[in-house]
Parts: sequence; C-alpha cells; structure tokens
Amino acid sequence: MDLNDYTLMLLLQDRHEEMVVAARRDALLREATRPRRPFRATLGTVLVRLDAWLQAFWTVRAANAIGRCHGDSSINTHTGGRNYERTSSSSHRRRASDPVARE
Repeated sequence: MDLNDYTLMLLLQDRHEEMVVAARRDALLREATRPRRPFRATLGTVLVRLDAWLQAFWTVRAANAIGRCHGDSSINTHTGGRNYERTSSSSHRRRASDPVARE
C-alpha cells in the first residue's frame, strides 16, 4: 500500500486536529478542577487557628477572673483604663519612723 503525499498530509492534519482538541480539553479540565492542598498543610493551618483562638479565649477568661477578684467584671472600665489606686496613704505604706516597720 503506497500513500501519496496528498493522502499523507490529510492523515497528518486529521491527527494534528485530534491532538489539539485533546490538549484543549485537558487544559479546561485542569482549570476547572482546583488542586487540593496536602493534608498536612491543611492540618497545620487548622492547628495555628485553633491555637490563636484558644489564646484569645484564655486571655479573656483570665481578664474576667481578675476583674471579678477586684469586684468588677471588666478591667478598669470604671476608671477609663487608668489606675487610680492610692499608694501614698499611710494605710498602704508604713513610715520609716514607725517602730513596727523597723522589725
């Protein structure tokens, strides 16, 4: 069976068109399907977010516990965030001339 140049050219063009169509189809499939992240990367992200959430939770819980110890459920909201504790009073600090302070 002998093929002339014209027949061979038609067969090559037909095969080339099939390959181009297949390549376009594969490219569309690659674009349509999103590649999945590896499981360990997803797990790492989840653990980091959980850690941040737990730290925020325990910080708020500790702040509320401190506020309850001082008789207020929120920290320094009644003073606008300033601490007006009296430290110069003699009830907080003993004088150097006090005989009890020397012992």
